[in-house]
Amino acid sequence: MKTCRLCQNSSDLRKSHIFPRSIYKGLKKDSGQLLNLSVDKPLEAKLSNSNPTEMLLCGECEQFLNRNYEGYGTRLLKDHQKFKKTPEGLIIKNFKFNKFYLYLISILWRASESILHVFSNVELGSKFNEYFRCCILNRSTRLNTSLKLEHFCRISMVKLVDPSGDIPPEVMRKLLMYITKELGTSAQDPVLFYFVVDGFLIIYYLRIFDDIHEQRTEIIAAQLTNNHRVFVPKVDYRTFKFLNQAFEAINVYHEKK
Repeated sequence: MKTCRLCQNSSDLRKSHIFPRSIYKGLKKDSGQLLNLSVDKPLEAKLSNSNPTEMLLCGECEQFLNRNYEGYGTRLLKDHQKFKKTPEGLIIKNFKFNKFYLYLISILWRASESILHVFSNVELGSKFNEYFRCCILNRSTRLNTSLKLEHFCRISMVKLVDPSGDIPPEVMRKLLMYITKELGTSAQDPVLFYFVVDGFLIIYYLRIFDDIHEQRTEIIAAQLTNNHRVFVPKVDYRTFKFLNQAFEAINVYHEKK
């Protein structure tokens, strides 16, 4: 028996999916393989049979994550019929911030705990790992009476589009890009982690301020907030250099076939 990373009890561990298994539904090709992008440089698109797993969590914690976060999180990303569409973006009504935020946090936490090569660039450090673990387990983002996890790790979400029409929406929705890390030029700059799934770009923004007021009040673009109604802006994928490289890698893959 080994120690479960979430509840920290000794137990028989399961082969845990770092990205929830339900994320892959609809992403795989007819062959049962998934076209994804490597985290190595240069970016490379390749087919993969497997969804990365490792012995990480016990059975009870697997069920806990599915019951409390994954059911809501994956449905929200995949069921676009529930969004109100506008020319500028999407409106999510009856948004359950706590569930969705901790769903996304659970993915980043699992990647940080993982020893798999595909997630080798995701390292939060022991302090953040413990903050994340406790918040996931407690189903709450509150760290103490005045601070919450979202004061330290803000999350943005945008809907990726191609105004030129070269990349159809259904192709954009089938792109899966595992978590990538981006560092600033100084110690004061935020650390960014991001991934792409179901046509959405998810960005984690980790930053520590010396001033507690700044820590609590900073707002970033397209930030998910604790409101029942949330706006997700549409953004041209070409705005992001790494996404230009990603689709170039996919074109190279198709040209080689």
